[in-house]
Amino acid sequence: MPSLRKRKYRSGKAAWVIYYRVGGKLYQYTIGDLKASEARKIYHDFCSKYLRGIDPSEIESMKSKSLYHVSDLMNEYLQYSQTNKAENTCRIIREAFRYFLRFTSDIALGRVDVRIIERFKVWRLESVKPTTLNIAFRALKAGFQYAVKLGWLSNNPFAGVKQVPVPEADYPVYLSQEEVQELLSVINDQEFRRLIRFYLLTGCRRSEVALLDWMDIDMEGRTVVIRSRSAKNKRNRIIQVGEKLYGLLLEQGPKPSGKVFPRWKPCSITNMFRRYVDKCDFGRKITVHSLRHTATVHWLLAGVDIHTVSKILGHTSIRITETVYAHVPAARRQEAMDKLPY
Repeated sequence: MPSLRKRKYRSGKAAWVIYYRVGGKLYQYTIGDLKASEARKIYHDFCSKYLRGIDPSEIESMKSKSLYHVSDLMNEYLQYSQTNKAENTCRIIREAFRYFLRFTSDIALGRVDVRIIERFKVWRLESVKPTTLNIAFRALKAGFQYAVKLGWLSNNPFAGVKQVPVPEADYPVYLSQEEVQELLSVINDQEFRRLIRFYLLTGCRRSEVALLDWMDIDMEGRTVVIRSRSAKNKRNRIIQVGEKLYGLLLEQGPKPSGKVFPRWKPCSITNMFRRYVDKCDFGRKITVHSLRHTATVHWLLAGVDIHTVSKILGHTSIRITETVYAHVPAARRQEAMDKLPY
């Protein structure tokens, strides 16, 4: 027999939930935060249908009347994400739900189905690239899976929907050694020049350097700790400080604490970098992230093994490094073939 209970969530919200079994499997039907008398009325109606042998699909259609809407899920999932995910990931989630809300007009969660999702994909492709859409799609899919975890839905409507096919990505854009020198030569702001060299010497991501604190740097032990608060995968990693990077940090002026590059935030780094790139005739789009690619390619071309490079970059798997930079060792493989003694 189904049971009715009131469930409280971390956000402080509460909702009446009916627990029932179909074919031995336990399901949850979230009614919403109603008065006890109203919840019991729905519960008794539910039980009468349940005893008549209600079909699971009919129960799912009843969920479309649930008081939990897309906006409720967005707020709940964002609150969860802010303590469990990186800042940039939270921004992606917020933007994905914002556009999904604009398209759906904040309908009940139970009304979101494959047809609505497919139409949303078509609508978004009118203004964004497939890659951008797929990033938002994954954020929404994870959000709706969280709704399943909360008991607001029994199934994730995104589970049966495919992402948009994306053409095979071009090789990552990077700068040659000559182009690196050209870029550095046009940067007249000395601190910004050191900032760009830091990217080139470490392969760090934009936010990892922008948030770097002197407390994370051990000048004596010659190590830099990239903290989980700024890392994409929410894991700490340690970067060894070579002679060039050590000299750069000495120029910047070590302090007990405080931001290593206090004048610069992620957005201001991007804006200033674009101004200097525009002074160079590279003939292709170069971004701050291109500096990460530049460091990686030059390490690989210098003969550093891909396992070591993967660790420096903070990739969770060497397969990521191999996929993105698979083309780089090609020249090295050719050299190896030419060294055979017969």
